Amino acid sequence: VYSGNSFRLNTKYYLSKKYSFYYIQVGLMYKSLHYDTAFFQDGARASDTRSFSRSNEKANLLGTDLITGLELVIGKLFVIDCFTGIGYRFKDRNYTTYYSTGGYGSQYPKVPLGDFNINYNYISFTLGLRMGFCYTKK
Repeated sequence: VYSGNSFRLNTKYYLSKKYSFYYIQVGLMYKSLHYDTAFFQDGARASDTRSFSRSNEKANLLGTDLITGLELVIGKLFVIDCFTGIGYRFKDRNYTTYYSTGGYGSQYPKVPLGDFNINYNYISFTLGLRMGFCYTKK
């Protein structure tokens, strides 16, 4: 449902000159997210009395990561990067619900109307594998 932009700034430090494939990386990230006039439906079966709502949302996500990895270059042309890490995220959500049905006689409560702000923090874990072609000077 979300659309938006993402920006990342990463710096990588190789732990030794002799074994230049072990590294530590520190990263910062920012995401700007939004959706306009999205329609939501609660209710899993056709026999359920459903709840419907429409809303808009704008959100910002800030974060930082600490990643360690192993980068292998094969034949000065192909690279394999295995990495793992931990990060911190802060998300700020601002949304408006301007239409809602349900509530009385429904097993799903009516979504409240109005403007709302929700902030939350969480820890993120990273485990990854990157593969691709690279260019190295001779």
